[in-house]
Amino acid sequence: MTKNQELLMRIEEQRLKLQTEQAKNLNKIIDKGLPLVEKYFTSKIEKLEAPRFKWMFVIFGAILFISIGLTAFLTYHGKISSENFTFLLGILIGSIITLIGDVIINMGNN
Repeated sequence: MTKNQELLMRIEEQRLKLQTEQAKNLNKIIDKGLPLVEKYFTSKIEKLEAPRFKWMFVIFGAILFISIGLTAFLTYHGKISSENFTFLLGILIGSIITLIGDVIINMGNN
């Protein structure tokens, strides 16, 4: 082999070592950086979803309060029988328990 060929071989070996080292460094960056990026975006998504979740319960509570209040008013004035009022209360309490159960189950899955 001539000196040029040996020089080219050494250069090629150094280039391969450098590429291997770059690939290792890139893998380290991905391994350490990807969880940080995931954590960042997860926290951003949670901040965006929290107000919507809160308003869902506020609206549900307002509708519940209005419907119970209106039905109680009509029952008090004799327009609706007390059996119907009791039936409505049972349905609303059942829906509240179901909603809370679904929320607890969904929170447990996350």
